[in-house]
Amino acid sequence: LKQFMMKKTIAIVALVATAFGTKAQNIEFKTNPFGMAAGAYNITSEFVLPNFGNRTLLASAWFNTEDFQDWFWTERDGGLSLGYRQYFNPREDNGVFLGLTSRYILNTYSYYNGYYDTDGNWISSGVITVGDDYLSIGFVGGYKYVYNDKISVEGFLGMGRIAWSEIEDSWGPAEFIGGLNFGYRF
Repeated sequence: LKQFMMKKTIAIVALVATAFGTKAQNIEFKTNPFGMAAGAYNITSEFVLPNFGNRTLLASAWFNTEDFQDWFWTERDGGLSLGYRQYFNPREDNGVFLGLTSRYILNTYSYYNGYYDTDGNWISSGVITVGDDYLSIGFVGGYKYVYNDKISVEGFLGMGRIAWSEIEDSWGPAEFIGGLNFGYRF
């Protein structure tokens, strides 16, 4: 069910971004094709703020397949993100940037519940699935190169602080944020 909801959420983010893009002067859609090859599907839209060519807002959604989760030993199903960036280039959204980001991570894991009887045999009482979503707020820095005013390549790294967790003390206080995206601007 969560996989279906994440795919639906990604489609809605893309649709809303497209609708806003028809009114905006600059909108860029980007994704990570290497992540897609591994089973981590994502889409990000970046909007240039009017009257500020070097400041942007970002919205993204992503979904991790079960194969991706098994391969990278993660229980993250996907998530949503909002962000703000300011580029050091005075008039354009390319080059070195610093930004703020917030991420809502969808996370579920399953485990077998049961007990050992007096003979030492495991008696299973079923599988329990637990949701442990969390919210992080952090910063990011990186570089975006724009080719021919249409095609972009960007890399970014950052850290986020866990601000809220569905299950208290289930996560460490911070998380790593990073990626490599390829995009096209309209």
